[in-house]
Order: sequence, then structure tokens, then C-alpha cells
Amino acid sequence: YFGMHPDDRLNQIELAYELGQAWWNRGYMTEATKKVIAFFFGAVGFNRIYARHASGNPASGRVMQKCSMVYEGTLRQALWCNNGIFDEIRYSILKEEYRRKPGCFGDGP
Repeated sequence: YFGMHPDDRLNQIELAYELGQAWWNRGYMTEATKKVIAFFFGAVGFNRIYARHASGNPASGRVMQKCSMVYEGTLRQALWCNNGIFDEIRYSILKEEYRRKPGCFGDGP
């Protein structure tokens, strides 16, 4: 599933996603996230998209990296998950960065 938290004042949106273990390591989340990014920059017009993941879940960070998101920083012990408290790792992509990668998001040549 995808969760989205828009912030109209800053023209940005936070992405949150979750995928059942049976579908891990097949590229599904990366492809879906690329399509969501293309939609929010192209059709909706957001300027910034960001996401975060728990330090205990590096696979989620790899999805963000494969979607051209840029590492922004780590907030120490700032995220609670089912398994406890983790460092929160943040990534983002700006519309101008997205525009420099035509075709990488399945949205054109």
C-alpha cells in the first residue's frame, strides 16, 4: 500500500509504502514508487517528494535510492516501528532533479 501526506504550504508530499514479504526483492515497490513520483510531479505538480525509513529496514532505503531520491540525513532514535525504536533515515527528490532524468520513471523517452 501507499500512504501519502501532502503539505500544500510547502508544495511537497511524503510517501509511505509497505509491501507484503511474499513480494519482496522482485522490484515491484521500486516500479510502483517511480510511477507515483511521476504522477505527483507531472499530474499534480508537487515540487518536493520525500520519504523516510527505519534504519532496521535498509531495503526500503534501496527503493528510495533506485528512484533517484537523495539522502538528506539521519535522525537518531526518532522512529518507532513494531520492533522498537530506530534511527529515521530520510530521502527526497525535487521536481528539478526529476526533470533531469527523462524516461527513468516510465513517463517519457
